[in-house]
Formats: sequence, C-alpha cells, structure tokens
Amino acid sequence: MKKLISYCSIAALLLVISCKNSSEEVNTDIALLPGWEVLDLSAPQTSYGMPFLINIPGPDISKGVAHVAESSAGGTQVNAGSNFNLEILPAVGDMAAKKTEISNDGIFKISYLVDEPNLILYKAEIEGTDVAQFHFLAFIKVGNTNYEIADVKDVEYNEASIKMMVDAAKTLRDKPKA
Repeated sequence: MKKLISYCSIAALLLVISCKNSSEEVNTDIALLPGWEVLDLSAPQTSYGMPFLINIPGPDISKGVAHVAESSAGGTQVNAGSNFNLEILPAVGDMAAKKTEISNDGIFKISYLVDEPNLILYKAEIEGTDVAQFHFLAFIKVGNTNYEIADVKDVEYNEASIKMMVDAAKTLRDKPKA
C-alpha cells in the first residue's frame, strides 16, 4: 500500500511539473505599456489573418484606429495612425545580409542607433542635406518560424515613431489556443 501511495505521489508530482513547464514555454502575458492594446492578427475583421498577437499603441497615442491588411510584398501590414506602420513577413536571409543590403544603398549614409543580433534601428541621411530618415528591422521567432518585422519604407518616420514600432515588434507572439 505504501508503494502504491508513493507511485501515485510521484505520478501526481510529475504531472504538475509537466503542466507548469508547458505553460512557461509560450509567453502570452507580455505587459502592456500605458495606452497600448493587444491586436489579434487572426481576428475575422482583419483582412489577412495570422495566428499571432502583437501589442500596439492605442488610439490616444497613435491618433488612429488599427488596420491590418495584406502588404504588397505578401506580408501583413499593421497600421495605427500616420506614424505607426509596420510589416511582418516570413524572414528571408539574416541580419548580416540585410545590413549589407542597407549599407550598399548608394544614396544614404547609414548610422546604426541600435545594432543587436536580431534588431537594428538606423538613420539614413543624404550627406550635405537635411534629409534624414529613421528605419528599423527586427527578426522575431514565433514558434518554429522566423519573421522579419520592419517599418513600411514609403512613409517618413521620426525616431520616436520608429522606437514605438520596435517596442511593438518585440511583442509579436503566438495566440494561445482556445
């Protein structure tokens, strides 16, 4: 009888430990910044659903309502107001290749404000002019797939707007299964 109780106790303990570990592997409880909201990219009202969640600035900060659509490159574009416009694509290549591509632009002088293995924030300037643009690129792994998240390039952003998009990109995650 003591052996049976011992075996049952061990089995119960293993069950509790395995349940705890599986829930820790997927972090769906990323803290919201003040004034931010969670956007469900798989929601039926979005025109291009992905099974992800991402935190974005709410209407009081972005001065606009969130809109999700398929981008011209086949990715998912998330827009919230005029200063928040990012695109999520399956990653092609790596950060080193992307940095080489950016640096070989030929028009802009590039200076990296943030240069991390999976994130760059950079300033692109035309020397001798007041023209300066800010951009970012992040590689985020969700599940087993790497995604490339960047600002949409046909819009000019200030550094604060780019930093806001970087904060959002870092929150891309799997949507918990119901």
